[in-house]
Amino acid sequence: MTVESFISNYRILTQFFHCSSSECYLAEDTTGNAPLAIITLWPIITLTEEKQAEFLQKARGGTVQCGDKTVLIRDAGVQDQHPYIVTQSSYEIRDLLEAQVKLLDQILQRMQKSYPGDQRVLLNTLLYAFITPTPVSEHEAVVSSPVSQVEAPVEQNTPIPPVTPIPQSELPVSLETATPLPPVQEPMVEKTVIAIPPVQEPVVENTAAPLANEEVTLRASYNMLPPPPPVYAPVSQGEEQKVARQATPLPFGASIGKYRLRRGRLKEWQIGVAVVLIVLLLAWGINTLHTTLPATSATVTIKPMSQAMRKTYTISVSAQASSPLSVQGRALSAKSEQLVQSGPATGQGHHDAVSATGTMVVSQINLTNSTGNDVLNLSIGDNNGVTATGDESVHIYTGGTVSIPSHASPAGSAGNIAAHDMDGPIQIIDHYTQAVIGTAYISNPQPFSGGVDARDYTYVQQSDIDKVANALVTQLTTDTKAKVKQQVKSGELLVQDPSCSPNTSPDHKPQDEAASVTVKVSLTCSALAYRNQQLQDAATQAYNQDGTAHFGKGYNVVGATVLSKPTFVPGGGDSFSITVNGIWTFQYTDQSQLTLKKLIAGKPANDALQMLRTRKDIQNVTLTTNGGFGTAVPSVLPQIKLNIDKVNGLSA
Repeated sequence: MTVESFISNYRILTQFFHCSSSECYLAEDTTGNAPLAIITLWPIITLTEEKQAEFLQKARGGTVQCGDKTVLIRDAGVQDQHPYIVTQSSYEIRDLLEAQVKLLDQILQRMQKSYPGDQRVLLNTLLYAFITPTPVSEHEAVVSSPVSQVEAPVEQNTPIPPVTPIPQSELPVSLETATPLPPVQEPMVEKTVIAIPPVQEPVVENTAAPLANEEVTLRASYNMLPPPPPVYAPVSQGEEQKVARQATPLPFGASIGKYRLRRGRLKEWQIGVAVVLIVLLLAWGINTLHTTLPATSATVTIKPMSQAMRKTYTISVSAQASSPLSVQGRALSAKSEQLVQSGPATGQGHHDAVSATGTMVVSQINLTNSTGNDVLNLSIGDNNGVTATGDESVHIYTGGTVSIPSHASPAGSAGNIAAHDMDGPIQIIDHYTQAVIGTAYISNPQPFSGGVDARDYTYVQQSDIDKVANALVTQLTTDTKAKVKQQVKSGELLVQDPSCSPNTSPDHKPQDEAASVTVKVSLTCSALAYRNQQLQDAATQAYNQDGTAHFGKGYNVVGATVLSKPTFVPGGGDSFSITVNGIWTFQYTDQSQLTLKKLIAGKPANDALQMLRTRKDIQNVTLTTNGGFGTAVPSVLPQIKLNIDKVNGLSA
C-alpha cells in the first residue's frame, strides 16, 4: 500500500513497520470516528469467502494481548482477500504491536515452511496466536498454570485427557531459538520412540516478560488438527539405545517467555496421550484426504429460482402509435348523400322609423346687424309639415353661401322630400332676441332620402337552422354508420361505435330577416378498427421488459404467458386494460451450465454445495459424488453432471 491509498475507509498516511508476513500502517479514519488508527495487514494470508466470515466474526470486538497489555481491536476487514485489523494509535500501542507482530511473523514463516500453500493453517495461527476473540466460545478451553498445558485438538467433542504440567526446573528453551536438546545418554526402557508432534492450534495469551513462576494461558482450538506425526521404527536390541530427542516446538502465540522441558523417560499416561494424538492425527489426515481428493463423478440437482409476476397494463388505440403502450388502429370512414329541407323562421323583430337626410344650401346672405362671429343653426319647414334641421352649426357673413347637412322630421318615409321642395327667401332671426338680423335664400338642390317608416319583421335564428339540420342528420346517421361497419375486416373490432359529424349549409345566416330557412345536410362517420392480438402483443412486450428489469438477465417466463381479455376503459379515451400473468425462472443455457461446473470443479463437496446455495438463481440444490477414494467434486468437467429440475409454468 502507498501513501494516500485506501484500505476500506482508512487513508494511508505512512508505513511505520513491515516484515515478511505483515505490514503496519498509520492511517486516517475518513469517517471521523477517530483521527488516527493503526492498520495491521497480513498479505501472506489469502482468505476464501468462508474464511473471511470466520476471521471477521472472531476479530471484530476482539483484542491483542501484548505482554501484560491488552490492545482492543477497533475494526477488522479484508483487503484484496488479505485480513487486517484496526486499533487506536498511540506510541505505546505502536511499540506493543511491533513487538507482537515480529513474534507472530516468526511463527507464520515456520508454519508456511511446514505447510506450504495451506492458507487454513496460516489463518488459524493468526486467530489463535495473535487475536483473542471476545467472548470466548464454548469450543475453546482456557488453561492457566505455571507452564502451559497442551490440549490436543479433537473432532466431534472427543474428551481430552489432562496433561501434567512440565516442571520449570528443567532447561529453558526460548520461542525464538527452540534449539534441539542434546541426545539422551542413558538407555531408554521403551523399544519404540514416539516423537510428539507440535501442537498447531493452542494459542498462548497473557505472556509477559520471562518470570520464574509466570502463568501462561493457552487456548486450544478444535477446528483443525495438525498432520500425522512421524513414527520411528524400534531400535534393534543389539544397539546402544541412544535416541536424539528434539525439543517439542512451543505452542504458537507465546510472546517473550521461556519454557522448561523435562528430560527423561515418558510416563505411561504421557505415552497414552501421544497414542491418542497419533490416532486423532491419522483420523484427521484420512478425513482430509477423503474430503479433498476428487470422486469419480458428481451429480448436481438444481431447482431453479422461480417466482410469479402479475401486472396490469393500459393499452391505447390511436391513428398513430405514439408510445410502447399504444397500438395503431385502422381508420374507417363513410360519407352520406346530401339532403335538403326548409323550415320556418321564428325570430321576431321591430324596426323604428328612420329620418330622411339631405343638404340645404343658404345663399345671398345679407346681415343687417352683424357681430362678425355669427353662427347659423338651420331649422326650416315646408308646406307639408316636414322640417329640415341642420346637423351642424355654420358661420355666416354678408354675401356668403353655405351648405348645411340636414335631416327631415318627423322620421319616416314622409321626410323623403323632392329636390327644391324648400326653395325660397328666408329671414335670419336672432335666437335670443327673436329679432330679424338679416335675409338669405335657401334651397334643397337634391331630394332627401333614406326615410323609413317603423315596422315589425321576422328573422332566422340558429335554432331554426339546427332544427332542420338535426332532422336530416337523424335520417342519415343509421345508413352512414352501417357503411363504416361494412368496412371492418375479419378479426377486427371497432374501438367505439362510429362517430359522425354533419356538414350543414343554410341559405340564411342567423339574424337574417326572412320568413323561412332552407338547409342542406350531409354526414361523415368514422371509427378505428383494431385486433385483440395487437393489444396482447403490446402488453406482452411491456411485461417481458418489466420482468427482465426486475429479475435480471437469464430469467424468462416458463410455460404460458396468460393474458386477460382486453377490457375497454370508460373515460380513458380509446384505451383497454389487460392483465398479464406468468412464472419467471432462471433458464440454464449450455454456457451458464458450463460456468456452474467451472465454479465447483475440484472443490470439496461441502464447499461446492455452499457456493451453489449462495447463488440467487438457485432455489434448492443437492450434490452427490460417486466412486474414487475422495468425495470432492471432480476437476474434469465432463465428470460433473447437472440435473435441472423442471419448473412448471402456467397453462394457456
